[in-house]
Amino acid sequence: MPQSDPTPAWLIGLASWGEAEILRPLSGARNRLYEITLNGRPSVARRSDRPAASLEWELSLLRRLAGEGLAVPAPLPLPGGALSQDGVVVMPKLPGAPPDSTDDWRRVAEFLQRLHTLTRDWPQRPDSAGAVDQPRAARDVDLDQLPAAARAACLAAWRTLAEQPRSVVHGDPHAGKILIDDDTVALLDWDEARVDASILDIAALPPAHVAAPAWARRAVDAWEIGCSWLREPAYARERLAALQGDNC
Repeated sequence: MPQSDPTPAWLIGLASWGEAEILRPLSGARNRLYEITLNGRPSVARRSDRPAASLEWELSLLRRLAGEGLAVPAPLPLPGGALSQDGVVVMPKLPGAPPDSTDDWRRVAEFLQRLHTLTRDWPQRPDSAGAVDQPRAARDVDLDQLPAAARAACLAAWRTLAEQPRSVVHGDPHAGKILIDDDTVALLDWDEARVDASILDIAALPPAHVAAPAWARRAVDAWEIGCSWLREPAYARERLAALQGDNC
């Protein structure tokens, strides 16, 4: 690793899993990610800033989904069986390439629909709330930071979700978090997963490839605005312009 990019101290703890070789940092909007080998196997190390209960919720979900045959980055346990240590998780590196055709995106939609079917009765993630709950302020979304008109537009978009079926949603199924090969669709980075209206995952897929109601796509815009207003202001304002334009 270049001297200008010193190894983070948290990676030292990877020795608890076994013989780890640190290869390179990976991009990750909310988490710190490194490609590694663990006992010679391609793997990924991640450090989460989520509270312990929230991270445990996510890792338990991934173990359940993997057990049902879905391709997800299920955590590799420590020798004692724990799934994380001080917020650090180690996962296998999954194969594949991002989706690039309508058939690929159809397969992604089928993956998401199976996720939703499997998790209809899943409990809400600790310290989280879904758009269907009309949150003004929660860990992942804070409408109180928005101007009044923008806040009203987001809440109006979410009111359309009131009668929609709920389940776990991935929360951010864009191409950079999806890997496809001939046999498998894999979804990565479940940091934004929560219980919410299932339609939101489908409505987040590219409209050129997957059909979804306009009201559901507006609800996705509203969620992105609430999540990104402070962290990615230019992006949030682009989504707000789209939301307000649809409402004109």
